[in-house]
Amino acid sequence: MASSQQKYPEELQSSEELQLQRSLQAEEHKKLRRKVLWKLDVHILPPLALLWLANFIDRTNVGNARIAGLETDTHLVGNQFNIALADILSSRCL
Repeated sequence: MASSQQKYPEELQSSEELQLQRSLQAEEHKKLRRKVLWKLDVHILPPLALLWLANFIDRTNVGNARIAGLETDTHLVGNQFNIALADILSSRCL
């Protein structure tokens, strides 16, 4: 019985240590996650925002050019304007 009583406090202590280690790991994980998200926010989001802005401006310019008479000036008929636009926009993906 004495040996089982001695093991119980050790098991309790080891489970407390295990809990402490888990809480420390959780805190480290939170800190690491914050650092990674901050780096993504700083390095990835600004270029993506600029690309989105350029895409938006380009699409509006194409629409305005069509309304202003680009099709008649370049003698495009039928779907030729749409095909040319698809070629231009799809080439950006590459």
